Amino acid sequence: MLIKCERRQSCSLRARDILQRLFDFFIHMNSDSTPYELDSAALGDRVTDVDFMAAFRCNKRPLLVLLERGFIQRTLEDEMPPKYITFLSEMLNRPFEDTGTELLVALCNQVALISQVSPQIGSLAHAICTHVVR
Repeated sequence: MLIKCERRQSCSLRARDILQRLFDFFIHMNSDSTPYELDSAALGDRVTDVDFMAAFRCNKRPLLVLLERGFIQRTLEDEMPPKYITFLSEMLNRPFEDTGTELLVALCNQVALISQVSPQIGSLAHAICTHVVR
């Protein structure tokens, strides 16, 4: 329901900002060197931090739901440059124990969806997925 609200055109910028902070809180991305802070770096900034992406912990279920509902993609593709492919790549390169089956399947589904929309990006994403599966 909150994701539908965030998608509406009638949703004010203030309400959208509050919802995005709430989703960020639900995911609760943190690591030993970077504890979670409510007003810390945005998801787009964290995605480009290779060290953080390799070692972060999070609540997998909220991340899975937001990934499947398209929120993560919308958020990261609004960044300049778009960072969604980077996010998928970094997530797929994480150890299986840190990702888990459900999240890994959702990530691969996102790669498949991207490859249908954009063959060039899809081939890059497919190469990443193939590398991870090996």
